[in-house]
Amino acid sequence: SIFEKLAVDSIKDDTGYHDYVVDYIWARYAPDLFDIEAAEPGGDDNVRANYRSPPWYHPDEGITWNHVHFYLILVYIHLNPKGRSFKRMLLLRGMRAGVEYISESRFKDRIRPLAGRLSDVIDEIDYSAR
Repeated sequence: SIFEKLAVDSIKDDTGYHDYVVDYIWARYAPDLFDIEAAEPGGDDNVRANYRSPPWYHPDEGITWNHVHFYLILVYIHLNPKGRSFKRMLLLRGMRAGVEYISESRFKDRIRPLAGRLSDVIDEIDYSAR
């Protein structure tokens, strides 16, 4: 899983989900979450920036800001951080603590709205199974 590269401890410890669940949710819902057409040349620069690699990952690793934002939604839901633990939630593997970080403004401006979009599109309940 590409998300193993982001996990501080393990995907299961960070998110509460097994890696295959996170991979499934990504594969199933990423097209609904991210504006792929706006990422094309000539598209919205803010959207295109999300398809670039964060500075602490090499572009060859295939990790984009979209992966980071998506993963941090799941970490946030699982850890429900308060106070100082909020900054721990924003750390990923490969980041130097105290030097590299995801800002709280990035969380508020990009990650939290993405969580709302995920809740709008996710549809895994089988009501007939009741």
